[in-house]
Amino acid sequence: MRRRIATLTAMSVFALALSAAPAFAGSPAIHDSWDAASNNPPITCGANTYIVKTGTIDLVMHTGASASGNLNFAATVRATNVTVEDQLGNRYPVVGAEHFGGTINTRTGLSQDITVFSLLIVGTGDSVRLVLRNMPNGDFRTFGPGTCTP
Repeated sequence: MRRRIATLTAMSVFALALSAAPAFAGSPAIHDSWDAASNNPPITCGANTYIVKTGTIDLVMHTGASASGNLNFAATVRATNVTVEDQLGNRYPVVGAEHFGGTINTRTGLSQDITVFSLLIVGTGDSVRLVLRNMPNGDFRTFGPGTCTP
């Protein structure tokens, strides 16, 4: 499940980077925010299941292009005032961030990227920790468990 979510995230990021990079090359950072409670599946942590109730997700993304036309991107996504509710109705604050970045060689079509994701449900000991690494040769690695399955 983690790999599937991570792969979908990475694919979304690449699609955004590919479509935005030429238009935004050399431009200021892209900022976006959305409601954390919308479109988020439950977070399962052993016997506990958490549902996101409040807060926002904030994105800051930078894109660029080199003189040779190669593309690069880096972004940080963070949880702001996010709370979750467990199956007993207890609410907990959530802290965390995701950073991802990468490059795309437009001549060869090869790319590389890294995603580092860390989410902590404060007061519970439950967490999601994930590092994804995609190399130009196609190698894809996932590291780090955490106690939850996103």
